[in-house]
Amino acid sequence: MRGPPQFVTLNPVQFPELTKLRNEVRDTLRKTVVSNVIDELAANSDVSAWVRHGLALHTQNGDAATCKFCKQPLPEVRLRRLEAHINDEFRRFSQELQQVYDRIRTAATNFPTSRSSIRTVCIRSFERNSTKHAGHFS
Repeated sequence: MRGPPQFVTLNPVQFPELTKLRNEVRDTLRKTVVSNVIDELAANSDVSAWVRHGLALHTQNGDAATCKFCKQPLPEVRLRRLEAHINDEFRRFSQELQQVYDRIRTAATNFPTSRSSIRTVCIRSFERNSTKHAGHFS
């Protein structure tokens, strides 16, 4: 004679927290960053990276009076303009946007898009658990 049926505990199905993600995207897109773009640097990422690195070299111990590359005078006004183009606030904002974008892609990848997808997730969860409890069904 068999005893009462054994129940299998299913693992919770994880769905992205879409409301939280939507609020994060909304809040991020509401931010503004002051950046004075220099067209020639915005148009060429290699030159921009070179200038970013060079700016750090020229301002790490106070402002350099001459360019370390060409030895020409380096006006303070030019340094300030370069700093306005390449500022940390803009860099941080760009990184934040990339992180939000990555979270959106992860959520989209992990989100079941149909009833059959949800059913498949539940069946797989059941199958994993039923093999753990196989001795309980005999």
